[in-house]
Amino acid sequence: MIYHFASNAEQDWRRITPGAVIAVAAMTIALFLSSIDLSYAPSYSATYGSLGAAIVLTLWLYIPGLAIFLGGEVNSEAEKAAGRAIHQRESRAT
Repeated sequence: MIYHFASNAEQDWRRITPGAVIAVAAMTIALFLSSIDLSYAPSYSATYGSLGAAIVLTLWLYIPGLAIFLGGEVNSEAEKAAGRAIHQRESRAT
């Protein structure tokens, strides 16, 4: 739904599916691997003090953002490879 409603391009639901699938798969794999890293690594609070939780939270928020960006890039390149023109949405006056 992010790729359909947040983008400035008019898109069909079929066209955004490949990027969404790749984004969900990348996010699932990356967060699973980071949870393994956090379970085997020494305590972040012992190493970084009270900033350890902020560092882990920042990394945890960065990974899904990167996966969403990757999915959007996949959708964009799929549109270019298919030779379809990307039409901008008209801005709505408020």
